[in-house]
Amino acid sequence: MTVDQDTLRLTPVAAIPFPIRAVWLAMALMICSAGQAQVIDTSTAPGGPSTYVAIDSWVYPALDRLAADGYVETAFSSLRPWTRNECARLTQEAEDQMDERAAGSDARRLLDALQREFAPELGDSDPARPRWQIESVDQRTTVIAGRPLTDGFHFAETLTDDEGRPFGRGVNLYSGVSVRGSAGPFAGSIRTEFQRAAAAPAPDAFAQQRIAAADFTSPAAAGPISGIARGRVLEGYVAFGFANNQLTFGRQSLWWGPARSGATLFSNNAEPIDMLRYDRVRPFLLPGFLRIIGPLRAQLLIGRLSGTQFLRATSTLYGRPGFALGDQPFCTARSSRFIRRRTWSSALRGPRYSAVQKRR
Repeated sequence: MTVDQDTLRLTPVAAIPFPIRAVWLAMALMICSAGQAQVIDTSTAPGGPSTYVAIDSWVYPALDRLAADGYVETAFSSLRPWTRNECARLTQEAEDQMDERAAGSDARRLLDALQREFAPELGDSDPARPRWQIESVDQRTTVIAGRPLTDGFHFAETLTDDEGRPFGRGVNLYSGVSVRGSAGPFAGSIRTEFQRAAAAPAPDAFAQQRIAAADFTSPAAAGPISGIARGRVLEGYVAFGFANNQLTFGRQSLWWGPARSGATLFSNNAEPIDMLRYDRVRPFLLPGFLRIIGPLRAQLLIGRLSGTQFLRATSTLYGRPGFALGDQPFCTARSSRFIRRRTWSSALRGPRYSAVQKRR
């Protein structure tokens, strides 16, 4: 059995100074310890800054299959997304592990597809050279004939792990484009989408009352949106890479947890949040006798939530029905994982708060 533990804290803006100091201190300690560590497999692995592979990419199931077959041994499936350079390193690891007996097998075909996808990273002799490209242009149509479930916070959802896209009964259209690039120690990506969602029926009065009783809020609280046409930035960030570490600022989806039906702490079921994140993009070994712990990866972030209508601090409820708080709470989180699936985490100390959030 695998037990993964993480730390998540919601903090009002008024109480943020101490958590910010704690986050920066923990970030500095992680970077310093990682700087003294030994990186795993640096001989042929691509280096330099790199953008991240989207959570819903086909790359992750392909690498999971190779890991299940024993060709990839240093992948951290519970800390995603991975950078393109890290995916290229795992692809090279699978190539080194695979022998001639695998010719013509599904594993060989998956590896060939991965090598074509990450050919620029695997064959790049000058990772600092400026480059950019249109990564994808897509059009998606989703038709829902019956009454959809849209309130996943209280009940369930017809569409899950879908970046928080709105949907309703009828035809739902999503048109998107994504662009990525890098120059020197910097990399960046933006993924935009035009969303046209059909209308969805609201819960009846009895259901609204039960929701209000469970959340300790007003029964007039607005639920998930539908019947809307809007443009949306699904992801957009700038990254700074140094010595196999990467600092990212912007909007990004995360997947923290080993499960495939839903991650333990972060997933792409709701819209991503704006955050500042530190990521040790490549596994490393601690120096000295601490090597017995095994390969390690660490991530740390501070982000700001959006769409929260009510905030409860001790016995006081702040907010009003149908309106998002102008002073949104912050979210601080931190996760360190070992390749042997042993997890260490600790809470950032500070006042205790709880938030009631309606997904927009």
